[in-house]
Amino acid sequence: GTTYVRVNATDAASLKGSCVFSVTVTDNQDPVISCPQNITVSNTATQCGAVVTFANATATDNCGATVRQSFGPVSGSSFPVGVTQVGFEAVDGANRMVSCWFAVHVQDTEPPVVTCGAPQVEYIASNAVQCGATVTYVPRQVSDNCAGATVSQVTTSVSSGGFFSVGSTNITWRGTDAAGNTATCVHTIEVVDNVPPVIVCPTNSTYNRDPGMCNATVSYVPPVGTDVCGATTNRTRGLGPNQVFGLGQTSEEYTATDASGNTARCVTVVDVLSDNIPQISCPANVTVNSAANRCDATVTYGAPTTFECSLPTTGSQVALGSGAVFSVGTTKETYMVSNIYGSNASCSLYVTVVDVQAPAITCPGTQTLSNTAGQCSAVVAYTAPQGTDNCAASTSRTGGVGTGAALTVGQSSTETFTVVDGAGLSASCSFTVVAVDVEAPNITCPSNIVVGTDNNTCTAAVSFAQASAVDNCGVYNVTQTAGPISGSAFGLGATTVSFKAIDASGNARSCSFTVTVEDRQAPVISCPLVYSANSPSNACGAVVTYPVTMSDNCQAGQQLNQTGGPTSGQQASVGSHTVSYLAVDGAGLSATCSFPLSVNDVTPPTLSCPPDASFNTDPDQCYASYTFVDPVGTDNCAGVSTTRTSVLGSTSNFPLGASVVTFVSSDRSGLNTSCFFTVTVTDNQPPRLTCPGPVRIPTTNGTCDAPVSFGIPTVWDNCNCSTLDQTPSISNGTTQSVGVYTVGFSVSDPGLLHDSCSFTVTVFDNQAPTLICPPSVSVSATSNTCAHNVTFGAYQVIDNCPAANVQQMAGLANGSSFSVGSQLVTYAMLDA
Repeated sequence: GTTYVRVNATDAASLKGSCVFSVTVTDNQDPVISCPQNITVSNTATQCGAVVTFANATATDNCGATVRQSFGPVSGSSFPVGVTQVGFEAVDGANRMVSCWFAVHVQDTEPPVVTCGAPQVEYIASNAVQCGATVTYVPRQVSDNCAGATVSQVTTSVSSGGFFSVGSTNITWRGTDAAGNTATCVHTIEVVDNVPPVIVCPTNSTYNRDPGMCNATVSYVPPVGTDVCGATTNRTRGLGPNQVFGLGQTSEEYTATDASGNTARCVTVVDVLSDNIPQISCPANVTVNSAANRCDATVTYGAPTTFECSLPTTGSQVALGSGAVFSVGTTKETYMVSNIYGSNASCSLYVTVVDVQAPAITCPGTQTLSNTAGQCSAVVAYTAPQGTDNCAASTSRTGGVGTGAALTVGQSSTETFTVVDGAGLSASCSFTVVAVDVEAPNITCPSNIVVGTDNNTCTAAVSFAQASAVDNCGVYNVTQTAGPISGSAFGLGATTVSFKAIDASGNARSCSFTVTVEDRQAPVISCPLVYSANSPSNACGAVVTYPVTMSDNCQAGQQLNQTGGPTSGQQASVGSHTVSYLAVDGAGLSATCSFPLSVNDVTPPTLSCPPDASFNTDPDQCYASYTFVDPVGTDNCAGVSTTRTSVLGSTSNFPLGASVVTFVSSDRSGLNTSCFFTVTVTDNQPPRLTCPGPVRIPTTNGTCDAPVSFGIPTVWDNCNCSTLDQTPSISNGTTQSVGVYTVGFSVSDPGLLHDSCSFTVTVFDNQAPTLICPPSVSVSATSNTCAHNVTFGAYQVIDNCPAANVQQMAGLANGSSFSVGSQLVTYAMLDA
């Protein structure tokens, strides 16, 4: 690049001068670039591409180079299926550029999706002559992560519009995408026969009974069902042809069933007539026991018998019937018969069900009753047991004291309950209730005891009374369960003494109290009289070591705490200190001691300034504002202060040239250390030139020109030492013709930094032209016509600038044929 060197000179009279020259170094060496290797990946699921990441190309250059991607998607982008080229280029500071390439190959490995959907259901026609249907269908749907997938029918034995037999036919379809990936699905054509077969029965028929018989032998031709898919015919009700039919009507039903389970039925009625008087006889009365755990029984008996061709009819039975469930007790069963002539007869029998099952009852186990609070007895309370029976039954207490009675602790009672059913059958059970004492005795311990330690010991001998107790049943035993016995030596602190009272039922309750032995004897502490030390050169203090001791009647819980001054074995800071200690024993009793301690400091501070600095002037300023961290002196002891002794400092505006900044550090011992550094400021900001805006000047009246006048551009330079020059153009104050003129200026400072600007001066014509039309014309129409060819004079133009443009805006052209009447001819003019 180009570097400008500026040399300043100052003579003995402080007069200054400067000059500037440039040094240019050219880079003629290309950078070296290296791309990643080619990349091959599979597509992202459901996408026709894949997100691919790769490292940027790398480059080296003698002067440093910038690498940028010049072609293809950036790393982390989605690359389409196929091969995509990615290019990088490296450009150095001299704009020398090299490039490299690599390929990203995204392979489509995802097969297409073929959707066959649910089975296609077709139905045969009601007038079909074949066992099937003509079926049409469309190709199946295919989808793929990439465009271009196709679908084809693999099964060739069938085709859309062909005949399909009843049942399921599977058609395989294959989908193929542009990458050759395939997938298949099966499309099922389900042809359903929902047309029932056809069957026609013979017409209804009537027959007389055979001579001397209560029936007749009947013959007829059974019907046969028909169906395009074939059908079987079965008699589903009645006797069939050539059979013996009883008196009355018999329905003969026939059912035709095809292979798909569709059915059709028909019925013919055979009626055999009779003229006999009916007779009926019932079976004997029935007596049975009730069923186990039930208040009824299922009873069966023989059917009534009829004679003289009797014919039972619906609604003639006033009975539960054989096989029905009969409740305990006696039930009357009545039957009736009648014939077609309205004659009838009836009979009855009695069904008796006897309850032979005794009731049952279950009592609870032994019930334990807790005593009433404060009493040596308990109130009887329980839930009475209830009996069960296959039939209704009642339960009552037949022994014992019953609920609400009182039992003394230890006393028991046997409670008996009996259940009796409606048949007089009974059952009983018993259980025992026992009163028990669950109330613990009340026990009272002595109050807590607080004493001091015996003289010069850490224990105390303590005596106390035994605990006392009372109980609701009056029997108890009191024993000590924890702590030393009365009169023993108790250690320092709180000791718990416990007692337990137990009654005759084993109920127990405890109490406790504390015996607290306090240490009331203060400890003894011992300190030195005085201590002095000098600090080493690399520290602001010295390690001090001194003895402090304590003693007490109780060793446990002793604490020797330093309450002021440096700690023994630790470093003490320079200066005078008072060391104090507090001795505290386990009881919180204390004693104190203290002594003076001094440490002397002799090490001076250290100070280091920032390095020299060079800056360009601040924008639009003839100085540079430099902010730096003021150097801070360090010392082995705290309290060192650092002061700037020069006028300029951090955040100051440094003028052009070199300025010296100095600092001094002083510690509390009065020792000083100084340092300095130089700040050099160079002007690298070109001057700025601001031209006036465009200037517009109208022509002088009656002429096509005008004298021009324009302002001088404004010059700004941060150091106010630039020169203004006008580039060749029109001069201020000269007369110029109508037109647009560009005026340019340039400015440069002593450092050869420069700027330029330009503006336009437009001389424009603001004087409107004058257009004079010819006089109006009046003529007569040509003989035998309603018009006349009219010629009129020419217009006149007056303008300060030539080349005005005149156009006819309305009316006929000069010399044209004008119709009878007034017509306006209009001209318009626009000057240059």
